[in-house]
Amino acid sequence: MPREDRKEVIGVFLNRISKGSKSWDELLSNITSGHVIKDIPYTLQYEDIYLANKINEIDISAKLSKHTYEYKVKYCISEIVNKFSPNSIFERLASTQVDSYITTNYDLTLEKQFEQNGFEENKDGNDISEQIYSIRRHHSFIGPYESKKDIWYIHGEAKYPKSIMLGYDHYCGAIGKIDSYIKGNYEYTDKNDKSIRIASIAERLKNFDNNIYSWIDLFFIHDIHIIGFGMDYSEKDIWYILNTGQRYIQENKADITNNIYFYGCIDDAKKELLKDFGIEIKSYPKPQKKTEWTSLYERMISDIQNNLS
Repeated sequence: MPREDRKEVIGVFLNRISKGSKSWDELLSNITSGHVIKDIPYTLQYEDIYLANKINEIDISAKLSKHTYEYKVKYCISEIVNKFSPNSIFERLASTQVDSYITTNYDLTLEKQFEQNGFEENKDGNDISEQIYSIRRHHSFIGPYESKKDIWYIHGEAKYPKSIMLGYDHYCGAIGKIDSYIKGNYEYTDKNDKSIRIASIAERLKNFDNNIYSWIDLFFIHDIHIIGFGMDYSEKDIWYILNTGQRYIQENKADITNNIYFYGCIDDAKKELLKDFGIEIKSYPKPQKKTEWTSLYERMISDIQNNLS
């Protein structure tokens, strides 16, 4: 049965189109010294530079002196990404008629664009209570004519360096949290110190419970349009959720009726795998020049707008 309140969500994973942005390799070169192992997943690259102490000498200011070494590393990364700023692509994304945005980026570029568009943060609607993981982490905004938008920082955010998800250890811990959430074993303490347990995704879908407690819910309830994401195999959390959703459909464990769309440049193997997972794909030729990416993203956003129901 279709859900009458199904909404549209944009998965914004753009991190190389912002003004001042850096690629993963460029980010590593800013914080590391010496050889970094290539041709391995990004999560393991981080573990290599962290465990082998390949990180540049960190300036330990008074406010960082009591923190762990890893916190200082993540703080340095947050300082770099905080310098990113919006451009015309983010202006179009922020103006799109959707209620929620999911992002793996740590930077605040989308928030900055919301502010430029006349939105103000609704702190009463935020959930930033998690210290390390980001199952419920989001910021809410109220704009002109009482319009509302949410940003879900699923890999942490620069405002809270400890939450930034980089290494294999952090990713695996997050998948454990995601698995618990999907299966109904996830608990948390609310603002009133009350212990809350969320029912399993399958049970909630069966009972037409459309409440959104986590960004994970969006992948099972609302339509999602993914842009700017290379679907790297190191992004185990995203692959796990997509795989779980399709298995639920195939094994008749849940009535999932939402659509997930992918807009991007991917190889044939990933394209075939995404189709196996029930993802609708809009594929584009990969630009040969860096300057061509902006026009490609403009085209993708137009295609998203055409697909919005």
